[in-house]
Amino acid sequence: FQRKDGRVTWVYGQAVADVNEQGEHIGFVGSITDITERKLAEQLLAKSATEWIYAMDFFEDAIYLIDLDDKVVRANRAFYQMTGLTPETTIGHDITTLMHPHGESAPCPVCQARHARRDANIIMEADDPTNPLKHPIEIMLRVTRNEVGEPLGVLMGVHDLTRGRQAEEKLQLAYRMVEGTAEGIMVTDADQTIVWVNPAFTRITQYLPEDVIGGKSNILKSGRHDPEFYQTMWASLAWQGYWQGEIWNRRKDGELYPEWLSITAVKEDKKGTVCHYVGIFSDISQQKQDKMLLLNQL
Repeated sequence: FQRKDGRVTWVYGQAVADVNEQGEHIGFVGSITDITERKLAEQLLAKSATEWIYAMDFFEDAIYLIDLDDKVVRANRAFYQMTGLTPETTIGHDITTLMHPHGESAPCPVCQARHARRDANIIMEADDPTNPLKHPIEIMLRVTRNEVGEPLGVLMGVHDLTRGRQAEEKLQLAYRMVEGTAEGIMVTDADQTIVWVNPAFTRITQYLPEDVIGGKSNILKSGRHDPEFYQTMWASLAWQGYWQGEIWNRRKDGELYPEWLSITAVKEDKKGTVCHYVGIFSDISQQKQDKMLLLNQL
């Protein structure tokens, strides 16, 4: 209805037919109730729900809200993508039935925490019989409460650990390869301060990691090359981001030795800012000795 002052008012009306003694219809008897506040509250709630879903859809983790009767109230897009469910089959339905449609083969720790109304972080491996998704996941459970601490519902989050595990496995493989390679590896920052060396570095140079990390890369400098040699090296790194060639360096005991060295400039952004240099080298002393021996035999 529109009031005299122009404001729109929501009302709830009900009416019954009014008849006379002869049973003839003579009109209606009705009443109306102002329900504007309730309608505004419903609109606000609907707006809040829409904003919640819109915000939660930005997260890659599945996020969903459950009421105290275990019914799903809201869920984000990632929840449906992860579970294969739809809003029509989810909202208003029991979460236990959705996650365990064939019943629980073993007590589910997530269900136990939810029923106990306690916060929890639970990791489920792929082979866990209570894991409904059958790949490694981390479940975060938070009980929402009112101002006096009474539970209102349960906010759930599910993080898929698969990609993180795969990335970690690849990183471990790369680490083992680097640790086990026969070539020495030195990593410096942009100021040529050594930040990491591998075991082969120690085997070739005799320097332990604690001897060199935090120091400058010129600790190996042999003094055999003139300044022009290093100027050419750094010019190549600045222009091409790469240099390789034969260089003489000095071991910890003072012995000079030849090595084949490759240096790569690592850039951290599209502007081409160098953040690290990676040097990979091998001791070619034996190869040079073998070459000299061969030449002497000719």
